Amino acid sequence: MNSILLFGAQGQLGRALQQHIQALPPHPRHSPDRPALHALTRAQCDLSDSASVAAAIHACRPAVIINAAAYTAVDRAEAEPQTAQAVNAEAVAAMADAAAQTHSWLVHFSTDYVFDGKQAQAYREEDTPRPLSVYGRSKLGGEQAVLGSACRHLVFRTSWLYSATPGNFLGTILWRLRQDPASPLKIVANAYGTPCQAARIAATAMAALRQCLPTAAGHGPDGLYHLCASGRASWYDYARYATQYAETLGLLPAGSHERLQPIAASDWPAPAPRPLNSQLDNQRFQRQFSLALPDWRDDLRLTLEHLARHPGQLTARHDH
Repeated sequence: MNSILLFGAQGQLGRALQQHIQALPPHPRHSPDRPALHALTRAQCDLSDSASVAAAIHACRPAVIINAAAYTAVDRAEAEPQTAQAVNAEAVAAMADAAAQTHSWLVHFSTDYVFDGKQAQAYREEDTPRPLSVYGRSKLGGEQAVLGSACRHLVFRTSWLYSATPGNFLGTILWRLRQDPASPLKIVANAYGTPCQAARIAATAMAALRQCLPTAAGHGPDGLYHLCASGRASWYDYARYATQYAETLGLLPAGSHERLQPIAASDWPAPAPRPLNSQLDNQRFQRQFSLALPDWRDDLRLTLEHLARHPGQLTARHDH
């Protein structure tokens, strides 16, 4: 593996991936050196311009392309469908074509929002996607472009990403409870999925990729996988567990969790509909790569412990 080209360097998953890519050891068969990382931000490569995406890949000719970039403003996508389609589908199709031409592996991250949430059990890879929103449809278009391409690929669906960096549900909940010590905070209690720590997703994705690279000339385990933590939670379950543990760490005043008010999704008006169940079954991934995906609470505790050591990282920016 001589080089890796990363799109989406400034996102929470992109930042986590950079840390784990830079920690990769040299591959004993292919190179005595660590892979060179070329991390592109939105300013360096506009994903709404597919020609720019292809040009960046042909200029770099990397061994691996990782796409952690996406148009993730779920509600705004309803008013900007062309932009969401350009970034989440057309740019990804251009990546897949260029990857095939340059004989590169492509690692692409998709979403649980490709499902409509109408089934009771966790979704498996073979279940039929039926996205409810513009965002979900655009992300489905991207993953279908990769799966139908001639490049070697790994497509990872993940869900409810959070980290100790700005711009996610966890930080918003903690920040609001710290800033306003009296008002109740309404949280949807009948929409289910799985919170996923960005660092865990990044580390596990890189470990899976590492297993694939020696087979680049043969038949490796490429395809579609659900890469997410284990277990199931509602947004309310997630917020309550995080809040109670944050109290024990001193991040929040005692009793803060009592301010959380469970509501129905129908009582939370939003332009884009969300699936009421978007839990992903991760068994195929764990079997294929022999990599454990722990319960969502385990990584959430680790993240909160990090925030307790660095409380200045708490922020209110969030769009989910």
